Amino acid sequence: MEIAVDNKKVIFQNNTLKIVEGSVEETYDLSKLADVGVRRKFSKPLLLLTLAFAVIGIINAENPVYIILAALMFLSAIILREETLILAFKDKTVLLDQLDRKKSKELLEIFEKHLKKKH
Repeated sequence: MEIAVDNKKVIFQNNTLKIVEGSVEETYDLSKLADVGVRRKFSKPLLLLTLAFAVIGIINAENPVYIILAALMFLSAIILREETLILAFKDKTVLLDQLDRKKSKELLEIFEKHLKKKH
């Protein structure tokens, strides 16, 4: 199975994980996978802009457009967050960063299934 992640390709073959980025190929033994996790990071400029619009909305309470705009921006900040998949092998930790929510969830499910098979 092959999954494209940003400019990388994540390839699952038997009990091996290959991460290909350009001409660099890294190979990891999935039997050494100890744990998997996700770190979520929000866009700081988008959150600061949302906060500014929320303050303007509170100051100009007679105009609800500012509050609606701040709510929409806050929702977009939550939806557009970046996720990093953390793979803890027995000898090394690998980070797959800049994942969107869908790919992160798909990869996390694959790695969690592999961990359950192992235990």
